[in-house]
Amino acid sequence: MMRTILWTIWGLVPVAVLAFHFGPGQHLAARDLAARLQVDAIEAERAAMTAQDDAYAAHLATNELRRQAFLGSDAALGARLEAAIATEERLYAVAAAAWEEAADAYEHVESALTDRPGPERDRVRLARARALVRSGDIWGGADELEVLLMELDDADQGSSELARATREELAGAH
Repeated sequence: MMRTILWTIWGLVPVAVLAFHFGPGQHLAARDLAARLQVDAIEAERAAMTAQDDAYAAHLATNELRRQAFLGSDAALGARLEAAIATEERLYAVAAAAWEEAADAYEHVESALTDRPGPERDRVRLARARALVRSGDIWGGADELEVLLMELDDADQGSSELARATREELAGAH
C-alpha cells in the first residue's frame, strides 16, 4: 500500500514540475532575464558616462589650449591645439557609440518587460530615451520622452518623481 502511494507521488512529480514550468516558471524566467539585461544596461550606461567624462575633460583641455592660442602666437601651440581637437572629436565619437550601446541595452530590457507595464518599465524607457539623446539622436530621444510624459500625465502621475525626471531630460534635450 505504502509502495503504491510513493510510486503515485513519484509519478506526479513530473506533472507538478511541468505545471510550474509552463505556469509561474515562465513569469519568473522572464523577470530573471529582464533583471540580467538591466544589469548589462546599467553597466553599458556607466561605461558611456565614463567615456562622456573623458570626452568632456578633453574638451576642457582643448578650450584651455584655444585660450592660450588666442592670447599668444606660438606655432607649436597651434599644432598641439589641432591634436587636442582631434582627440576631443575622437573621444566624443567613442562616447556617442557607448551611449548608443546603452540605448540598445535598455531597448532589450524594455522588450523583456513588455508584459509588465508600470513604473519599472517607465524608468527603463526614461533611461533609454536619455541614452538616445546623449548618443546624438536628440529628436528620437526627445520624442520618446514626450510620449512617456504624456502617458504619465494621462495616468495622473504628472507630478511623480519619474515625470519630473522626464521633464528635466526633455528640457536638456531641447
